[in-house]
Amino acid sequence: MASNKKPKKKYRPKGVVLNPIEYVISGMKPPTEDVKTKLKVAYHWAMASLTKGNGTPDDWQEVTNTLNVAMVLCEKGFGREYLPSLSNAADALVRMRDRFKQEGKSLLFRADEMQAVNEALALHDAQLEATLVKDVELAVKEVERRLRLKLFHKVTA
Repeated sequence: MASNKKPKKKYRPKGVVLNPIEYVISGMKPPTEDVKTKLKVAYHWAMASLTKGNGTPDDWQEVTNTLNVAMVLCEKGFGREYLPSLSNAADALVRMRDRFKQEGKSLLFRADEMQAVNEALALHDAQLEATLVKDVELAVKEVERRLRLKLFHKVTA
């Protein structure tokens, strides 16, 4: 008899939603102030570290992921007219990363780069006010998918 050519994979069950009705209803609501505050604190804290000159690649990645979510939300219709300014901010972050890789000193913004990223983060704050939980969750999943496919920038310091 021939043996099985496919090796067995470890069983990984999918997550179970205990209350699907509540889950669907919660996705149709805007994010609570507590959730919005937690999200904003994370990327604003990372941006503050980067502007002070003591930012880490993790801070850079936090700001980059936030801008990636903002780009996906723009593509979905939440401020589509701001897509060029988000693209400028993403380019600024890439230039900063490239300088860091080349010089190896610290992650520092130039004035125009900092202004572009600050404008993009302000746009993302406005998007959080105008979106539903479901929209943000779908945007985060899309960013994760694009990162896996290497369609977005991921830091490799």
